[in-house]
Amino acid sequence: MINIDKFKTFFFNVANKNGRGTITPSQFNSFVEQGLMAWYNQRLGARDSSGLPMSLMGINQQNVEDLSDIKEERRLLSHLGTVLIPDGTTYDLNGDLAPKYWTFGSLSFDYHQNKGGVKTLTERPIEVVKENDWYSRMSSSIVAPSMKRPIAKFLSGKISVRPKSLTSVTLTYLRYPNTPKWGYTIVNNRPVYDSASSTDIEAPEEAFNNIAMICLGFLGINLREQDLVQYGNLNENKGI
Repeated sequence: MINIDKFKTFFFNVANKNGRGTITPSQFNSFVEQGLMAWYNQRLGARDSSGLPMSLMGINQQNVEDLSDIKEERRLLSHLGTVLIPDGTTYDLNGDLAPKYWTFGSLSFDYHQNKGGVKTLTERPIEVVKENDWYSRMSSSIVAPSMKRPIAKFLSGKISVRPKSLTSVTLTYLRYPNTPKWGYTIVNNRPVYDSASSTDIEAPEEAFNNIAMICLGFLGINLREQDLVQYGNLNENKGI
């Protein structure tokens, strides 16, 4: 987690040294919100032909670690083949509020078997298919959806799964990161940091410079990370 006040102090120092003038708290908050989402999008990388981001399993290890803070795994109700995508008001099957869905990771279900009187349970993947493949599979006599090979497709605000006899699924996804905010009170006509109304930047501390470069780019300040490190060292020497 990156302290929003520390980030703001650094951002303003670099902006001032580059002659960018006065930046309001609301402008700063807007820059940080956009910069954070841009940083996360860089971690996600390419998207497939259907528009869905690649599976979290396909992202390199460093990016997996960067995304871990916003990764969710929720068991959700499947009612007659329909699963509601968490929108911030949806509850999972544990009765907990599921954070708002941002992007896909994987979909699975609990497969129950009874072999020789011994009941077993294994978690199996649900294949997410494209629209054309959905209809091909639904009409197939060979690879039709079954409890052994279920399929799913994304619709607006929901996921369709087949067979309809599936009663629950486990959705692994990335939620939206908390919106960063530098909160303040007015003292002597000046904004002063207020931790109670602030929200820190939900990203690893190691992302500080990368997010700063993105945010500064919104002001037309394009610096290399080496330049930012020098700014940081200068500020530390000055006790900022």
